[in-house]
Amino acid sequence: MNRRLFLGWLVGCVNGLIALVLAIPGVRYVLHPLGEESAERGFLRVTPLSTLKPGVPFQATVRDDRTDAYTRHPFGPVGGVWLVLRGGETASPNAEPRLAGDLPVVDAFQVVCPHLGCAVDYSPSQSRFACPCHASAFGLDGRRLSGPSARDMDALACRVSDPDEHGERWVEVRFERFRSGIVGKTPLA
Repeated sequence: MNRRLFLGWLVGCVNGLIALVLAIPGVRYVLHPLGEESAERGFLRVTPLSTLKPGVPFQATVRDDRTDAYTRHPFGPVGGVWLVLRGGETASPNAEPRLAGDLPVVDAFQVVCPHLGCAVDYSPSQSRFACPCHASAFGLDGRRLSGPSARDMDALACRVSDPDEHGERWVEVRFERFRSGIVGKTPLA
């Protein structure tokens, strides 16, 4: 092998090695979301149980780590919920079963109106939830009372935790988003 052929072969190998080194992160970047399992979000601590008063809705912010395809966001707000403490009553019929026993029952509802996605407010004078955008109204159990919304407020799985190291019980919610404007509850992917 002459020197010119050897140098050509050596430059080709070095170029191939450089291309391989640069290609590995690019391939990992493109395939990253496909390799991740869509881990179901578990229960997230929202607020201490002591902040709730029976029959008085409490709006709370849900915080968690978030990943959107290629972007990882630090711990922060991911959404909001309305919490309603039911003193000795059973959970609303449109919600998932809760913890049994002597623990109080807390209903959790999305703050997003199921009609077109506006933020639902609470009207203390009327003792009901109201959407300011299109006048949908919902009872404290999340049931649709009036307005253009085709379904009840979106209920979320909710539980009361065991006491922590300070003796405080926490309200925990399994947070998810639902599609607005659709008759049936359809979680967003």
